[in-house]
Formats: sequence, C-alpha cells, structure tokens
Amino acid sequence: MKVDVERDSPLAYLQLFLTEEVIEKIVTETNHYQEQQFAKLHATFSRSRKWELVTKEDTWQFLGLIILQGVMGKPLQKWYWTTNNLLATPFFGTVISEYLFSLIMKYFHFTNNKEFDEATHPAPKLKKIWEVYQIIVTNFQQTYVPERDDSIDESLMAYKGSLSWIKYIASKRAWFGIKSYMLCESSTGYIWNLVIYTCKGTKLNPRYSSYGMATSSVIILLEPLLNQGYCVTTDNFYISLELYEFLLQNKTDVYGTVRPNRRDMPSMFAKKKMKTGERLPGRRVRGWQCDGETRRKCVS
Repeated sequence: MKVDVERDSPLAYLQLFLTEEVIEKIVTETNHYQEQQFAKLHATFSRSRKWELVTKEDTWQFLGLIILQGVMGKPLQKWYWTTNNLLATPFFGTVISEYLFSLIMKYFHFTNNKEFDEATHPAPKLKKIWEVYQIIVTNFQQTYVPERDDSIDESLMAYKGSLSWIKYIASKRAWFGIKSYMLCESSTGYIWNLVIYTCKGTKLNPRYSSYGMATSSVIILLEPLLNQGYCVTTDNFYISLELYEFLLQNKTDVYGTVRPNRRDMPSMFAKKKMKTGERLPGRRVRGWQCDGETRRKCVS
C-alpha cells in the first residue's frame, strides 16, 4: 500500500479512487450540462425549472444510492422509494427524494460536450467518460504497489444499453457487456490498470502499432511495471513469441498457455500428441524454455 486508511471505513477506501478531484469534476460538469440543456430547450420541462445546483454532498449521496441499488436489485427505479409495504426500502427516502435522484440522473455528466474534438481526442468513443476514467485509473496506480505476480485477462461489465461495441462472451457471467483488458494482482484481484475495448475505436499507444491487439494490450497494461522484475500470467489469447521476446527484453517474466498453431511457433507443437500430464523434454524456443505440458505451457 502507498496510503493509510481507516480499516473499518468502506468510504475511506472508496475515496482513495473517487477523490475530491473526481467529485468536483462531476459536480462542475453536471451543473454545466444542465445549464446547456436549459438554454437549449427553453425550460420546457417542469422538472428542469425546479433545478438547484448540485453540490458535492448531493453527488456522494447519489453515488451511494447507485451502489446500493446494485446490491438490492429492483425492476424499476421508482420502487426504491415506494411506500408499498411489500416493496418498500425506507432507507432510500431518508437520504434524498426520488424526485432529486431522478433529476440528478437526468443531467449527470463527466465532461463538457462543447470541448470535444473527434480529430484530436485520444478515444472518441469514450468521450463522455474519458477524463474521469483517466483520473480513476491513475488513482488505482498511485494508491497501491502490486506484488510481483500479476495476471492479465479480459473482463465483461454487464450493460443493457445501446452501444456499438457491446461484446458477447459466453464464458463470462454477464454474456453481453463492455469488455476491458485488465491487469490485476494475482493474490488479491486488485485492478491496477485497464483498457476499455471499443472495437475499431480502440486507440492504443502508436509506439506499439506494429504488434497485434492481443500483444499491444498486454504491453500497454504492463508498461509502467516493465524492467522491474514483475511476472505476469495470462491465457492463450495473448501469448505469442513476439510478446515473450518483448517482455524478456524488458526484464519481465510471463507464464501462460499458448496455441500450437500460433504464428512462428515450432512445427513440433502442432504435430506432437500428448496425454494428460505428459511432458516433452525441455526445448529452447527463442530464449524460452517450453516444458511441453498438455496445454503446452511456456515459462521463462
């Protein structure tokens, strides 16, 4: 850890990532967006005419109820404030009214729409969240120093809205959602870095444009940790000889399964049939020792 927090305070941990900078950004842009919409629509909606500037306290209450709604799932938002004895959750009404909650939800914003330039923006498809997303990822990295052993894989966040880059992954708990490449500490699962995948709109570091998406995503996630003796584990989607060679040159170990038909792999990988638990005699492949297990694992 890089910081000290109260062990019994979940809010203290949350505030490590949702810092004052993040909350102030949300407050500013939410109020700014409401002003833009108010001028554009000439206050045609009665609720908009009753708008009062959102404060940091309002924002924390709103976010707290959003998190609680994820724990206590209900089909309709208004049911969280219902007075029906069979459905009621009285706590919600003691924090803020359903009226104020829905009004904040209507104008909740992370960025200034008028400052967006698609030609120069680093990730146009993420324009609505880009600034806050970057701050939070930076907070992930500044708050905690990961242990030596880490893991990289894709994660799927459930999403039912309309986006052009919604992915389907049958092996995930949520079949449909927003895919991210994540670097996590193996022992705790702490997310240290992530890249949100937006299909063709995914813009990675141009320095690694000569590599494929799988290889470049690993390099970008690991870039701040290169040349420090870390060891990363991942699956056969990412593993390739070009990735091994790059990480080896940057003093980073890698361990994972490799597809026998992967480009530049020795022909013996595809031809040799092995039984469960059987090993091949160790062979050197461009500086890497291949132990020949059933899934053809390669270790440094």
